[in-house]
Amino acid sequence: MKKVQLGLAIIGLGLASSTVFAAPDGTVTVTGKIVDQTCTVGGTAGNYTVVLPTVAKSSLATAATTNGDTKFTINLTACPVGNVGVYYDNTNANINTAGRLNNTVTTGGATNVNIQLLNSAKAVIDLTKDRTGQNIVTSNVATANGAANLDFYARYYATGATTAGDVSTTATYYVVYP
Repeated sequence: MKKVQLGLAIIGLGLASSTVFAAPDGTVTVTGKIVDQTCTVGGTAGNYTVVLPTVAKSSLATAATTNGDTKFTINLTACPVGNVGVYYDNTNANINTAGRLNNTVTTGGATNVNIQLLNSAKAVIDLTKDRTGQNIVTSNVATANGAANLDFYARYYATGATTAGDVSTTATYYVVYP
């Protein structure tokens, strides 16, 4: 019995020591940034509601047709000096593989329609991308406790012949200091 235990102990030591001699495969570098203060987000507790205009389903009859461009502004106050921007969470369950927001209304919801977000220059924001690939909107805050107003657009995007019904979705955003 002692020979078996000794043999198992030797095997265990051999297995444990093999990781001691392993060569490193790479490194992890962690970086960050500390600012004097962060911006205060406007809206109701940072939340905004964008109401798109009511449109006829005939205006969204074919795939890739858009309609109802509606501007909205994320207001930031008490910002530190420097650039400030907004990007959207690319892990949101409402985002489809095309980078648009799915309609989340199940009962009575319009079909074959997504919501597409655009930046202030009306460049499409691909929500599957991280913040460096989203065409994020930034503003330079020149004075301490300054303000920034970041403009975006939301619109309907047809994925096929759209049917009549309600449309609703959500997107989560983050304020960043690039």
